[in-house]
Amino acid sequence: NYVHLFCLFIFLFIMLIFQIVSGIKQHYDVFDPWKACIKLNGQCKNQCGENEFKMSYCARPETLCCLKVCDPVE
Repeated sequence: NYVHLFCLFIFLFIMLIFQIVSGIKQHYDVFDPWKACIKLNGQCKNQCGENEFKMSYCARPETLCCLKVCDPVE
């Protein structure tokens, strides 16, 4: 009887640990530079155009996040 209760306790404890770990992983997503560039209304390109400036790199160092230069409002 005690062996069965002990095994049940260990099983429930392991399930609790897995739920805690899976909950932690959901809150800490990996930073995706490609998605961040798109959310800033940028485009990932190999070279930025004449009216664009380089903000950062996208997925690879060869790919740049290009943002359009804003015209100042008078």
